[in-house]
Amino acid sequence: MFLFGLKKINPCQKGPSLLAGIFFVSVVLEFILSGIVYVYMKPIFHLFNVQNGIINYAIYSAKILLISSTAIGVPFIISIYFLLNKRIKTSIFLFVIRQLLLPVPLTILFYELWYIKGILYAIPMSDALAMLIAILFLRTKAT
Repeated sequence: MFLFGLKKINPCQKGPSLLAGIFFVSVVLEFILSGIVYVYMKPIFHLFNVQNGIINYAIYSAKILLISSTAIGVPFIISIYFLLNKRIKTSIFLFVIRQLLLPVPLTILFYELWYIKGILYAIPMSDALAMLIAILFLRTKAT
């Protein structure tokens, strides 16, 4: 397998260090990009709309989503790790949990509790739960 076409790696031998390296790079990039978006949030949203009420709600929503942005990447990285180690069922299971099994019920439940803000809160909550489940799978090496 080639990583960006630079060198040949064996994911089974370099698994934990490869996973840690990918996670570190993704977190650093996420913090840099989130910082840029956070600093220039209002001008960015003014490009799409000029109504202050909508822009204020967009800023509120973006802050909540930026908080959970690290939790979004962890299940993907761990799922790729299982895929590289030929644990395809585990990888698919983690993907389905992250995309379907957690967000849909949480969105319905949170909408009943908090209406439109519940939909906004369901996204970071499902990402955090998916991250915890992925970490548990990684720790137990479940298949």
